[in-house]
Amino acid sequence: MASRRFINARRLKFINTSGEIEGKGSIEIKPTTSLILHPTTDLVASPEGSFIIRTTASFDSDVTVCGNLNILGSLIVTGSAIHHGDNIFGDAPTDYHTFWGSILASGNISARGNASIEGDLWTKGNASIDGTLDVSGNTVLNASAHIKNNASLDGNLAVAGALWNKGNASLDGTLDVSGNAVLNASVHVKNNASLDGTLSVAGALWNKGNASLDGTLDVSGAVTHLSSLWNKGNASLDGTLDVNGNAVLNASLHTKGNASIDGKMTVVGNSNFQNASVEERFEMLGGGNAVMRRKVTVNYSDFSAAAAVESYKLYLASMGDTIIDITAKLVTKFKYNIAPATVLGSIYKVSVGDMSNLFGYNASTLCGSSVTTPSILFATQTGLGGKGAYLWNASGCRISKVLTANASIEANFNASGGTFLASLTQGKINFYIDSIQNP
Repeated sequence: MASRRFINARRLKFINTSGEIEGKGSIEIKPTTSLILHPTTDLVASPEGSFIIRTTASFDSDVTVCGNLNILGSLIVTGSAIHHGDNIFGDAPTDYHTFWGSILASGNISARGNASIEGDLWTKGNASIDGTLDVSGNTVLNASAHIKNNASLDGNLAVAGALWNKGNASLDGTLDVSGNAVLNASVHVKNNASLDGTLSVAGALWNKGNASLDGTLDVSGAVTHLSSLWNKGNASLDGTLDVNGNAVLNASLHTKGNASIDGKMTVVGNSNFQNASVEERFEMLGGGNAVMRRKVTVNYSDFSAAAAVESYKLYLASMGDTIIDITAKLVTKFKYNIAPATVLGSIYKVSVGDMSNLFGYNASTLCGSSVTTPSILFATQTGLGGKGAYLWNASGCRISKVLTANASIEANFNASGGTFLASLTQGKINFYIDSIQNP
């Protein structure tokens, strides 16, 4: 065994020797002294003992720990912390980790649970989230984003790549996607929506701001825009299109449900509606035509004048509009007394025309108690009665009426038997006007 030496010195220096220094109690190095180990020497604490530094320790070179480094207090790193393998923070789901500075990830960020961010979120790579993404600030994704659950953002969402969302998306700010946006559930945008690619929504789409799309709008549910809608591509909707502002579609529009627009609707390509309601004008650009069918209902209670003849305004047509056809469905026969035996005042007729000719579109046709209901009136396409000079020529061939001036299209009701229209106690008729608006 090598010899043991006990030394009491103000400065202790080891120069690669084969001996050992052993303290039966403790080896104490006071603040005014130094312990210098040359590179070829070791300072070893046996398993039964310990190595304790009771003051501040400064290492001028590298420190290698082969086992675990247990820190009961705080670990403060003023430079960079680099680990070449995998990092694990915590060992239980209840562990909580706080980062006061910035987090920069050059690769992917994957969260199996919820991600809640009060500030802004930027990612240059892909983002994949199986849980909920909840961001109070802005979200900027320079690549693609894939969300399997819900996404809730108080700020703006900007995605340079594609956006996939299998859950619901709720945004208080702006949705800005340079690529495609695929949403398998609903999306709710309180501000503007801007997409350079395709927007595909399996559920409903709500937008309180403006929507601008360079690609295709494909929605299986309802589309509600509280402002304006611009679409440079095609729009295909299985549900309802509801726009409070103007709707501009530079390609085709296909809706299987209803379309309701408070402003002006402009379509460059073809349009296909089951039902459409446009408060201002419907414009077809690029040489296309749109045949609009208006439905106007007249009830017996709409008459108030003490007269046997009274006209009811159906709608105001503009100069250049073309009237294609006018038909009517008698839902309830017009009578002044519900009893079937009533004869007096039971004969009523109706025609359709304008101020120039009250019978121009449809000649007088019975609509009183002698007519079976429900019944189709003015069925010009089947050659039934009610043919007016505006829609039929002297040879009995179909024509259309092109308006050379603004005109009020009116239904003219006539009572017989000395009764007034204001005395009616029942009666309902639906008018259907097919027209092409002047571009």
